[in-house]
Amino acid sequence: MPISVIQPWDSMSSDTIQYFGQKNNLFIESPEEPFLQYEYLIGSAGDGNYSREVINYLNFDRLYNNVVAEQKEIAEGKTLKVGEDGTVHIPIGGSYTIEDISKVKEIIFDNFDKEKDELTIVTVKNSGDINFPLISKDTGAYKGIVTNDYYGKEQATHLYEQDTFIQDSYHGNIVWNVPNATYIKLKENAPFAGHLIAPKADVDTPETHFAGCFIVNSIYGEGNTEAHFYPITAQLKCDCEGYDNLNEDMKRRFSDYRLSKLLGGDASTIETTILGDETQFREDKTTLENVYNECPSNNRASGNPIVSILTNPKTYRNIGFILVLGGLITYTIINKKKQKTEK
Repeated sequence: MPISVIQPWDSMSSDTIQYFGQKNNLFIESPEEPFLQYEYLIGSAGDGNYSREVINYLNFDRLYNNVVAEQKEIAEGKTLKVGEDGTVHIPIGGSYTIEDISKVKEIIFDNFDKEKDELTIVTVKNSGDINFPLISKDTGAYKGIVTNDYYGKEQATHLYEQDTFIQDSYHGNIVWNVPNATYIKLKENAPFAGHLIAPKADVDTPETHFAGCFIVNSIYGEGNTEAHFYPITAQLKCDCEGYDNLNEDMKRRFSDYRLSKLLGGDASTIETTILGDETQFREDKTTLENVYNECPSNNRASGNPIVSILTNPKTYRNIGFILVLGGLITYTIINKKKQKTEK
């Protein structure tokens, strides 16, 4: 999920790169909150010369509350129907809602090949305990969504991969939004693809591997469970004149801006400070907001915003960094408000 971080907001045509993004105020140094600091002495006991240093720590409550606040702004999409055989078909691209996942035996992504270019957000509304069903795709002889250690891996690096190395078919562009569940058990013997936003939930993973960041209350993995690095790689664009008039650098910025909007960034509770050329920053942000408002696909009345995307490797750095932070949250809030440790 979007989190306020120091982010370059430079002109790619400028000889001097200026950094004037958003300052991360999740780190506490105020004496009003000393429990978040560790004060220690530096020096030698022999000579009696000491210096005092205060190390600042992350405010976990502030971080947790910010994640929850942003999650509430993720728009629900079209409600999906469960078939008589217990399957749910999700077209790639757009936002969708599953009202009761307990009735679902298998989730199948249709037109899966389009996943390379389009973002899909799925909201699951169940509360309490849930078991995730099998996740599969509609292409290939094997329907499971398998991945390598990390996205874009070109060759095997371990002996066990020699006979199992695959070319990427999943490109990191699925997001699971689970705001109400407190316990999630993933399907055994079935790879899990997607970024899981479930800050209230303790996640239990039988021996498996998952591709994407987990923003969760805690995570427990058995056996040889693996976490694979698959950041969002798609660049969101807009079918409108304002977008067409942007230069390539601003189109890249627009992609990050729109992704932040889709994942609730406007609801951030973290204070931010502009560093550097604030005037230019404000002008660029106004431009991006105007283009965003011009996008016809931002009309949520249909319940399913249409997402049109192009692939641009320049977006990997910024979006990937956001999701790396999300991955860190997986572990840094591992003991936050623990409800259960096992089903």
